[in-house]
Amino acid sequence: MIIVDVRTSLETEAGMIPGAVQLDYNSKDFKERLDELDRDKIYGVYCGHGGRSLSTLEMMQSMQFSSVYDLDGGYTAYLEYMKK
Repeated sequence: MIIVDVRTSLETEAGMIPGAVQLDYNSKDFKERLDELDRDKIYGVYCGHGGRSLSTLEMMQSMQFSSVYDLDGGYTAYLEYMKK
């Protein structure tokens, strides 16, 4: 699975899920960068809380990506989980 962090560079300075690839949702070329990805791979997408990643999931599905998952609650939920 390829983990995609759609937060800004400023947000990712505080940390990322290990192994994640950053694609800034707010960048002008965001959709073009998504378009370069292999549609047959499995993707997990996250942002800070879940809004941008849900939009990204819907965008990727409309672009015919075969398998995309959204991390419910985003990076915040990941941090809470890691505290356990």
